[in-house]
Amino acid sequence: MVLTVIAVYIVCWLPYWLFQIIMLYVSGKPPSWLMTFYQLITILSYANSAVNPFLYAFLSDNFRRTFARAFGCATAAEVELVLKKTRHQQSETGQDNGAHGLDLLVVRTSECVMNVG
Repeated sequence: MVLTVIAVYIVCWLPYWLFQIIMLYVSGKPPSWLMTFYQLITILSYANSAVNPFLYAFLSDNFRRTFARAFGCATAAEVELVLKKTRHQQSETGQDNGAHGLDLLVVRTSECVMNVG
């Protein structure tokens, strides 16, 4: 996987950097076709950033598992566990910090829990 990511990086960025080096030795105003070529290789270099997530998604099992876990819906048991931990922490400290992020988590996960079953 690492070699594939490196190869795609080289393919996407090498033309850009070679063009930069060549432009050091070009005197005067470059022709319009050269500027069009520059725009194309700049787009190619940006494409590297667009391709990377797909490379990781298709080539790394660990990335796929972590991604699914990060963006998957929580089960009812997971929601209850988070609520119990928060209530326990609040009772120990005697403070109610508002837990606005938790409210959002509960709304998001309760929708998922309802959808899941």
